[in-house]
Amino acid sequence: MTIRQFRVIFKDKKLFVSTAFMLFGLFAFGFYIFKDKVKTKSDLVEIDVKLKHYDFHTYGIKNDSYRYNLYFDEYKNRFQIVADFIDYFRQELFERTVNNGDTLRIFISRNDYENIMNQDKVELFGIYGKKKTYLEFENSIERHNNETPLYIGLIFIVVGGIIFYLNSDKLRRIERIN
Repeated sequence: MTIRQFRVIFKDKKLFVSTAFMLFGLFAFGFYIFKDKVKTKSDLVEIDVKLKHYDFHTYGIKNDSYRYNLYFDEYKNRFQIVADFIDYFRQELFERTVNNGDTLRIFISRNDYENIMNQDKVELFGIYGKKKTYLEFENSIERHNNETPLYIGLIFIVVGGIIFYLNSDKLRRIERIN
């Protein structure tokens, strides 16, 4: 692709939008393909940890953004309950029954466990107390394997490709001029 063609793509709204669609689609598709493979409990590692502290914050007016982190004595990392799992997290019960210094049983992916020293953030799939469940790993696994990003990515790639193809005559004209 030449610099002239890139200029045409950036100036033409349809070509620009189609390119943006395809890039977004590739991002969503890549997000699905490259995330940790967690299909069953055997893809998780169970760890007993002592709670150092936690912070739960919800931001936003229309659409909430979440930052739910737990910190443990044994690790310097922050352990995060990702936004996809917030619906399954029993926050009120956790805040009512768990104190700093309590021992918890957590579940993280094998990949996170194997690379734990090289990561700032580790995703939590399950959180359990002595007799209480705060985040059930089965629910997290099911949500983690949701294929929506895959399909959204493919749809955006296809729609962007169709729009690009239908408007590519503008790029062909530049090739003929050169």
